[in-house]
Amino acid sequence: MQTVYIGSTLVNDVMLGSQRMDVITNPLYIGAFAYGGIIIKLDGTYPKYTGGIVVALDDASTPTSPPYTIFGCSGTTIGTSAAVGSGGTNTAAILAGCATRPIAASIADAFTSAGYSDWVLPSEGEMDLINTNYTLIPNLGNAPYCTSTEGTTVSTQFRKRYINSIAFSFSKSDSTNATSVRCIRYFTIP
Repeated sequence: MQTVYIGSTLVNDVMLGSQRMDVITNPLYIGAFAYGGIIIKLDGTYPKYTGGIVVALDDASTPTSPPYTIFGCSGTTIGTSAAVGSGGTNTAAILAGCATRPIAASIADAFTSAGYSDWVLPSEGEMDLINTNYTLIPNLGNAPYCTSTEGTTVSTQFRKRYINSIAFSFSKSDSTNATSVRCIRYFTIP
């Protein structure tokens, strides 16, 4: 049996005796596993989705003792956005503007999961999508997660908690507070 996507529909190639049949088993929906992760956003309308965003099944980084993952670039303004869809641009800008390694963006950039290597650090808006759908996403921790969105001053950055949905800022160089990295990736449907 072979599993493939035709448009935005999961199709299983099934043999019934000597007859091959295509069986539609699972159209795409929020919370479905597809494109390497759990779908948290779909672009377009059913049944003609054009793409979306998935979140990885596991953390890219979950340090259990200091030093914890940092945002990096303390004292430098990168110019990031909180908008949904900006995590990729933010991650690239952080990597280009910050020589410090390892940082949350470099961990996301190096992350590979489910055969995909184009994962990024989510923006604050994308982290809101993860938070909205947290019951559908496995293995989320209680520690705050880094986003790719800077805070209101150049020395802060936003992080989120999932269970209680509190957003808060810490210093970009703070390695004393537990911080995890959960990546997202964008997908398009041909």
